Amino acid sequence: MGKTKLEIDMPSELLFLLRETEETFKEKVKLWLATKMFEEGKLSLGQAAEFAGYSKTAFSEILGKNKVLIFNYPIEELEEDVVNNADVWIGEDLYEEVLKLCGEYGGETT
Repeated sequence: MGKTKLEIDMPSELLFLLRETEETFKEKVKLWLATKMFEEGKLSLGQAAEFAGYSKTAFSEILGKNKVLIFNYPIEELEEDVVNNADVWIGEDLYEEVLKLCGEYGGETT
């Protein structure tokens, strides 16, 4: 993939006030931009990680530390998937036991 250079004009004293070198500031801006673009769904996790200069694992950890959700999964779909796939995830025998317990305590069973 080709690269495009982006230049930003800013007051020269800003780096001094932020106590940043030009290089560290560039890296922080790239990370911030990659994070925002990921949050907005404009870049995938892999694309954002590559843009910021990190592996997917390292970028995921950074996102987690900054309380950015990695999965954009509506809660309704998550609940549906958990219910529909619980027997696969926990095993059919345990799933049957859970259903029995739910029935005993007033929950609905399928």
